[in-house]
Amino acid sequence: MDSLGARPRRARSHMTNLHLSSFMNQLVSSITQLSSRFPSFPCRVLAYRESVPSGLCGSYVSLSGEKAEHIIGLLSHPLGWETLSRSLDHDLPLAEPRGLVEGACEIGKIVADAFRSKQPDSADSIVGLPLFAEGMVSSGRRIELQAADIALGSSLVLVVLFSRSQEVRPAVRSSGSPINGGAV
Repeated sequence: MDSLGARPRRARSHMTNLHLSSFMNQLVSSITQLSSRFPSFPCRVLAYRESVPSGLCGSYVSLSGEKAEHIIGLLSHPLGWETLSRSLDHDLPLAEPRGLVEGACEIGKIVADAFRSKQPDSADSIVGLPLFAEGMVSSGRRIELQAADIALGSSLVLVVLFSRSQEVRPAVRSSGSPINGGAV
């Protein structure tokens, strides 16, 4: 209740409409467009988050370009990944069904490739190997974290984007001193 006892105070929600960077907009757009290639993966954004809850698992894929570096994470509960892996088996069958980890990593790679195609330096960008992880997510101070809850197929997935813009730095000799005295 407020100081006058008239009404209860509302707790601040962790799901708010945040000012999104163009990177997050591009990532969400990339994911929503996947349904044209993978019919089992219609996508709908539910909410944007300021934090990442614990208890989820999923795949992370890095994307490194000349001007920015990103780590894209797709997180869900194990049952969500089992459902998504079966959906991927339906849309893109292999000789044997994918397991939870293999499906999560492959979906993460598909999303990273789609995001890469929207980047201005896509020809020079490198998509890394997917990595599956369980547990809490955190990053350093100079890395921007953005997250969104999405419905992907019939599963709830948390999309996490860690981004860092590359700073232009003077070339450095092996001795550690700048070439040309650091003049650009």
